[in-house]
Amino acid sequence: MVMKSNMDVLLEIQNVKKKLKTSIEIIHVKAHQDDTRTIAELSIPAQLNMSMDKLAEKQYSKPISEHYRKMPHLPTQQVSFSTCGIG
Repeated sequence: MVMKSNMDVLLEIQNVKKKLKTSIEIIHVKAHQDDTRTIAELSIPAQLNMSMDKLAEKQYSKPISEHYRKMPHLPTQQVSFSTCGIG
């Protein structure tokens, strides 16, 4: 069985949605929209996506061993897997 690389996050979102007493809307934001337009021309969700990408880049500037040590085990997860001694 092959799982999406972000399956843990998707499962967590589904679990939280079930517990909420109100509905939420999840919007997929296409990546790399700023390749052809300025950030000011993008929608608010696209601008927020760009901001999150910049924050993620800061995490990857640290040694890879630190990055993996900080990966969370989300509440919905029943089990976590580690490969090649990383995780």
